[in-house]
Amino acid sequence: MKASTAIFAAQVRAMEGIERSALILGNTWIVLTILFSMMLLAYVHKAYPARFGKLFRATFNERITRQVMREEMVFSHRATLILMLIAGIATSLNLELLRANLNESTPNIGYFFVIFLLLAAAYFARQGMRALLNILLSSKSGLTEFNFVSSLIYKVLGLVLIPIAVISSLVEKKLSLYFMGLFLVSMILAALFRWYRAWRIGRHAGGAVYHLLIYLCTLEILPLLVIIKGVIEDSSI
Repeated sequence: MKASTAIFAAQVRAMEGIERSALILGNTWIVLTILFSMMLLAYVHKAYPARFGKLFRATFNERITRQVMREEMVFSHRATLILMLIAGIATSLNLELLRANLNESTPNIGYFFVIFLLLAAAYFARQGMRALLNILLSSKSGLTEFNFVSSLIYKVLGLVLIPIAVISSLVEKKLSLYFMGLFLVSMILAALFRWYRAWRIGRHAGGAVYHLLIYLCTLEILPLLVIIKGVIEDSSI
């Protein structure tokens, strides 16, 4: 009798895992979103292999960063824009999966688009403020380099977040929470590394640390706090 009960309980747990995977896969928009991101990534890697590798190395190498800034269009190149789009999609999807886990609900495409639009609005606002600060502040090189480095870090982060979203959307809820924790840790590490690079850029630019600090508080920390506050408030409803 006890053996039969144990077998039945194991079957129930297995079915719960299958039901969760079927539920996620049943949300066709999640599958299509992940496939779309991976197709974009494959296109960039195939069409711009040299630039793809150079951008990755420039994220962690200051000399290559400045070399790329001297030689190429750092903000308007097609590969740069596509990688930024991938990062935005991956971040939005992970945030929506986090919201759904906290609410114990099903991921919703409407919330996904809202989060994506908020991130896009924050990005364009940051670009506008960057142009304004370049006009107002006397030292421009530090801010321009830091903006380029920030975009590089965000692109690499997007490549990390894609597999996290894939795995967390397929595993059981208990395991999914661990991957959501990995998502948050990845975001924090990326922010810390970005601020470290800001300090290094400020030292290299000579006296631009104060300007970079203003930039960080205005365009990096504040939007992040607003998004986190919105996710927490929504999950508490």
